[in-house]
Amino acid sequence: MNKNIQVRRGYSLNPDPQKAVEELYEQIAQDRNDIVMAFVSSNYHLQSVEHALNQLPAKKIVGTTTAGELTTDGLMTNSIAGFSIQSDMLAFHIFDIDDLDNFSIKDSLRAAQEIVHDLKFNTYLNPKKIFGILLIDGLSLKEEQVISILANTFNNIPIVGGSAGDNLNFIKTQIYHNYLFKSNRAAFIIVESELPFEIIKTHHFVPTAKLLNITKANPRNRIVYQINDEPAALYYANLIGVPKEELSPRYFSKNPLIENYYGEWYIREILQANPDMSLKFACAVEENKIYSLGKAGEITQNLNDKFREIERKIGDIQLLLGFDCAFRRLEIEGTKSQDEYNNVLKKYEVIGFNTYGEQYNSLHMNHTFTGVAIGG
Repeated sequence: MNKNIQVRRGYSLNPDPQKAVEELYEQIAQDRNDIVMAFVSSNYHLQSVEHALNQLPAKKIVGTTTAGELTTDGLMTNSIAGFSIQSDMLAFHIFDIDDLDNFSIKDSLRAAQEIVHDLKFNTYLNPKKIFGILLIDGLSLKEEQVISILANTFNNIPIVGGSAGDNLNFIKTQIYHNYLFKSNRAAFIIVESELPFEIIKTHHFVPTAKLLNITKANPRNRIVYQINDEPAALYYANLIGVPKEELSPRYFSKNPLIENYYGEWYIREILQANPDMSLKFACAVEENKIYSLGKAGEITQNLNDKFREIERKIGDIQLLLGFDCAFRRLEIEGTKSQDEYNNVLKKYEVIGFNTYGEQYNSLHMNHTFTGVAIGG
């Protein structure tokens, strides 16, 4: 066991919420729990989960509802997964954004000042020694705004995160903190690390020559009405060679929009085709902007290569916390890639959840794996 950091991971498939939390905690309990994170299937009765989490002997507990869980046995559903950390070389500061609708730059600046005052190893927000983790309501439509504000006011420290899910029901997603599951909320965790760490962003898509000019859209509500001056759903269906009536997540997950932002490619995922021929997206898509149609590469090889690259940078990985888009899961479920993908997750003991969107530094995106790896 590494003396600098002790990480314990676990999960439970017990359908009884109280017993599931108890079984999880039996696996992750330590002499001192510096932080506990729980990734909870929305199929559980959340008030019962809340009650059980409130009884745990840990001061800092953060949780989220999911669209699937990443566990020590790979991809899981209908479970409660989580981990605990004990380390004298890490410090955790949690800021509760309990009203996303009214979150402002002023609020973020105040939080930054408070956290700087409480720093354990640093006197300022040192991007080489500090990173942020954001867990946020995945149906709030506020991810772009919140991550942009945080990135700007927290001195550009590296930030990663994931948007809460609800098993693709798209009804209600919630964040747990301060003894309560709640929507319209985010938990922002500042981590001071005297250990090496690396934040992660990877996906397996490349741009094609097929271009889409967004000629009418509502970015705030993530709706595209027209592409190249034609009804969006009809144009997109013709572009990928599928009847409009058959458009579904199965096709969206293999044919996302992709944009170049300062030399890196970012995914914009479609959620659904609407009756009025518009397209609902999981990220903001801007009007009068040209996107490329994405083409999938090899998802498992891409993930394994990224983890190996990180391992070369920081040495043995003690914790790999992952935020893995639910559309990536849809893409591989039921294929031979699923077992291969699970083997990579198990090899690196990835813990985390399937998301409704991912955050990386100042941006919100889809169909991407983001996360953080901490070395020993």
